[in-house]
Amino acid sequence: MKLYNKPLTIAKAIGIKKGDVISLVGGGGKTTTMYYLAGELVKSGMKVVITTTTHIFPPDDSHTLLLTKDPNDLVRAFKNVNPVVLADSHDKEKLKGVDPLFITDVSRLADVTIIEADGARNMPFKAPNDHEPVIPQSSTIVIPVVGAETAYKPLTGEWTHRTERISEITGLKEGEIITPEIIARTLLHPMGGMKGVPKDAAFIPLINKADTRGDIKAAREISSYLFDGGVKKTIITSHKYRTFIKPFPCNCHVTAIILAAGGSSRMGKPKQMLEIGGKTLVSIVIENILASIIDEIIIVTQPDLPLIGGNEYPEIKRVVNKEWQRGQSSSMKAGLNAVDKKTDAVMFFMADQPMVDTDIINRLVTAFQESKKPIVSPMYNGKKGAPVLFKRGLFDELNLIQGDRGGRGLLEVYPVEYVNIEMPFAAMDVDTPEEYEKLRGMVDKKG
Repeated sequence: MKLYNKPLTIAKAIGIKKGDVISLVGGGGKTTTMYYLAGELVKSGMKVVITTTTHIFPPDDSHTLLLTKDPNDLVRAFKNVNPVVLADSHDKEKLKGVDPLFITDVSRLADVTIIEADGARNMPFKAPNDHEPVIPQSSTIVIPVVGAETAYKPLTGEWTHRTERISEITGLKEGEIITPEIIARTLLHPMGGMKGVPKDAAFIPLINKADTRGDIKAAREISSYLFDGGVKKTIITSHKYRTFIKPFPCNCHVTAIILAAGGSSRMGKPKQMLEIGGKTLVSIVIENILASIIDEIIIVTQPDLPLIGGNEYPEIKRVVNKEWQRGQSSSMKAGLNAVDKKTDAVMFFMADQPMVDTDIINRLVTAFQESKKPIVSPMYNGKKGAPVLFKRGLFDELNLIQGDRGGRGLLEVYPVEYVNIEMPFAAMDVDTPEEYEKLRGMVDKKG
């Protein structure tokens, strides 16, 4: 059983390895991303150089600045500090960047070299001018950065840098609305985000400042247009309110289906509406999924038990199962019939498992992204549990299941990628008043 217990990081989402030379271009947020990446890579044991081929502000006192053109100075610096911020010299308030040819020497001494290769004057969206970007030809990864908040804003200097360039590339007139398609078109254009990208370099757009649910939705829309243009993976991030890192590979779209139409016969009342800490069980499940790297959420409910208000969680697709009394399989089918056409896998959630937190969900999705097996299931201290993920190739078989059964029988037929979760309480569901009281006690203790 392969372990998927490492926390999700930007470096892991991008797929950075020893020897990589990473150039960041585009909108604001490059410097923040550069330092986040460096911190993650240093923690993993790599020697990292942070530098620029244009201009950046000097680092704060927590980082060591090295001004040199001599590779031997870098060798000496690494004996005492890591990462090293490298520049040529001071140029007024900013640091003057190194010669792009010097990066080849630097990359032989560092495990990973991270370069800010153009400026944006803190604007979230830009297109390059004639003299930029300055991307070293030794770059193995190029990351164009754009702010999610730019979507559906007017094309003006308030939101964009080099506004006239964006207009030239896309045909959008100043003052017209910047759609996700316009953002993607700019990033994909040879005079936009693709300008100066070395032939063999990976091109991985990073959509930052996804600080609200609306911003995350816009970022996913941008990603979809980028995939249509041939991009294989995007990264969606936020650092303002919470750390949110969403690797969004093409052909890895996951839909969560919350099966919330059960009758709760042993509980005697709708268990989905039981409260813990002032929130219903189903609300806790929804919010755990929303904070994860899941792409789409569907909730299946009874006709007379909507569970969530009409204005709550607008990004969730709601499905009413009029045949809920036929058992769990009817809700499973109702959810499957509502999934997005781009969905590559579904993950079935119970509405009474609030202890399945965001970290567990992310580990299961990561396993799906990395495994060729058609099913991914958690193992809670050696016991199979929920939620279980099924790839699209099994949807037809899931639709054949009858009665009060889910898809667990398929785990005995097809190869399964099991993910070890050393949190046995996460598998706990609520079927009786006694189990509810036990769960409340566990949540209070955990809180």
